[in-house]
Amino acid sequence: MYKAYRIYENQHPNVEKYCRLLDQYGPYRFFATLSFQYFLSERQAVDSASEVVMALHRKLSKFNWPDQATPIAPCPSPGGVALLETANICKKTDGASQSIKDRGNHHFHFLLHDHPKLSSDPMRGLWKLDKAWRASACSLNYEKKKKLISVNGTDVQLVATDGVYGYVLKEAKNWAWKYKERLFFLDGEGLIPINLSTMKLR
Repeated sequence: MYKAYRIYENQHPNVEKYCRLLDQYGPYRFFATLSFQYFLSERQAVDSASEVVMALHRKLSKFNWPDQATPIAPCPSPGGVALLETANICKKTDGASQSIKDRGNHHFHFLLHDHPKLSSDPMRGLWKLDKAWRASACSLNYEKKKKLISVNGTDVQLVATDGVYGYVLKEAKNWAWKYKERLFFLDGEGLIPINLSTMKLR
């Protein structure tokens, strides 16, 4: 459930620059992936990922507070960042002899903040989020009757090291990579493009 991602540390200067941005907006508790089965435009991919985030908010809203003594309060939206990668994804599932490759042309990586509706116990919190994330993703349809995201199109892990920043930003070393098209904050409306003109990178 934890991966170190040491191979992605101390990379390209552009990757390091945006790693500092991610670090500023942390800490993160979860690392999640979302991949599509079909070819989408970048706009469609962003809109679909936004729908998943909003569906996740609805799922979390239905959870009981882990501490029943916690005062009743509105359920906050999931927080964190999302990064769009312009490639399909290979993933090997438990017990499978070969990798499953989604046919889509985009996928997302998410770094998610902790959430008050999730247990502080690492494995229980992970289990609850993984279940809600998968249900939210699999609720999306493609051309009305086809599932946009397969049962193998999601993954959730616990964040154990900031080496994961380099992993999710690995495409930033390419000259054509533009943060305005690839890097998003999460809020109640889903994915919001990051505006670096209002932020300072340490």
